[in-house]
Amino acid sequence: MSEGHEWRVDVPFLTNSSTVMDLLFVIIGSAVGLGVILFLIMGGEDLFAILEILVLATGALIVLTFLVIGVVFLNSVELVFKIDAEGVRCDLSEYASNLNRLAWMVGSISHRVNPVGSSFIAMSRESTFTPWGDIRKAVFDGKKRVISLSSARRLLLRVYCTPQNYDNVAEAVEEMLPDAELKRI
Repeated sequence: MSEGHEWRVDVPFLTNSSTVMDLLFVIIGSAVGLGVILFLIMGGEDLFAILEILVLATGALIVLTFLVIGVVFLNSVELVFKIDAEGVRCDLSEYASNLNRLAWMVGSISHRVNPVGSSFIAMSRESTFTPWGDIRKAVFDGKKRVISLSSARRLLLRVYCTPQNYDNVAEAVEEMLPDAELKRI
């Protein structure tokens, strides 16, 4: 690659089918895992009570998640992408990073472990780097201007492009992944 590419892009949450599906997968997957644990702990008794708790808790969590995304993040987050000869980097915008630090401060002041731990996890994911050598598959969605990069087992990163740079970024990704499975949808 002769030169790198760097750009900023606003990624919608609630109007982006990939993001919504990812959120629902994590929330519902966690609920199913919790349901299995509760079922095993309770010895398989009172299955209806377990399902009732899980459905109510999962529904509340979904509503709360989408409410926070809509109100706090105004349905979008700004991401900064950089592609070079080493790999792909995705950084969170300053606004979202500041929200993570605010949540950490509020959690610390309240002496509650959950907000502090969640904030630490969020802060650790503010900058993500994926080297080219880890990528085995790239799926190019020109209509949505998204390139999904995967290892042999899982999705590593979605690269969101602007209408102006999608073709150049897609070409650069193809150039850096000569042995990877490339798919266009």
